Amino acid sequence: MLNQSLVEFSHYFFKEVFNGFWKNNSSLLPDLKLFFKTIGKFHIPEIIKDYQNLYQGVFEKINEGILYSDKAALELKIIFENIIQYKKDLSDYLKTDNATLRSHLEKHGTEIFNLTLLYATEHENRLIRGICIPKASISFMKILESQRNIIYFFNQQLKSFKPEKKVLP
Repeated sequence: MLNQSLVEFSHYFFKEVFNGFWKNNSSLLPDLKLFFKTIGKFHIPEIIKDYQNLYQGVFEKINEGILYSDKAALELKIIFENIIQYKKDLSDYLKTDNATLRSHLEKHGTEIFNLTLLYATEHENRLIRGICIPKASISFMKILESQRNIIYFFNQQLKSFKPEKKVLP
C-alpha cells in the first residue's frame, strides 16, 4: 500500500492545504475533485475521510471567518510542517531504503502523533476555561484529528512496509 506516488501526492496535498490555511485564502487550496480522483487510484479508503475532513476544516475556517488564537494557529502550523517534513523524508526513504532514515521516520511519526494528542488536551483545557469559542473549537479539532489520523496511517504503513529485495544482475 505504501508507495512513492502516494507519498509524493499526499505531500503535495498537505503543502497546498497548509499554504491555504496559513495564508487564510481558500483559492490556494488544491482542487478537491482532482484530489479524490487521484487518491482513489491508491485504494486507501481508510484515510480518505481524514483527507476530506482536513480539507473541509481548513475550508470552513477560511470561508466562515473563524479565528484561532495565536497559540492554536501555531499548534496546527507545527503539525502541518512536521507532517510535510515526515512525508518528504518518507519519500526519500522509499527511494533509498536507508535503515537509519526508517528508524528516524518511525520515531518522528510517533512524536508527531503524540504532539497531536498533547495539543488536543491543551485545547480542551482552553475550551473549558472559556479561552476558545465552540465554533473555533470544532474547526480546530477537525483539522487536528485529521492530521493525527493521517500521520498514524502513514507511520503504521511504514512499520509494516517490507522493501523489495534488489537483485543484482
